[in-house]
Amino acid sequence: MTRAIAGETLVIPIARSTADLESIFTLNAVASRIWQLLESPVSPSRLVETIEREFDVSEADAARDVAEFLDSLRAAGLIAPVEG
Repeated sequence: MTRAIAGETLVIPIARSTADLESIFTLNAVASRIWQLLESPVSPSRLVETIEREFDVSEADAARDVAEFLDSLRAAGLIAPVEG
């Protein structure tokens, strides 16, 4: 479940129809944008390009931020790779 509260995006994992309040993610602007982009299947390279362009950061910084955020989402079971 995702909620925007006071200018922040919160991602609240749901397990067995119950919110896991101990695992809430509070997303900064970059993470919020990545989360929005993940609504449709998108490649990591496309995420990096978008973050680099929209936030005026280097490709290396964008790649690091995207990789770290995707790793944390995978570890929490919030995303899975899409085959194809």
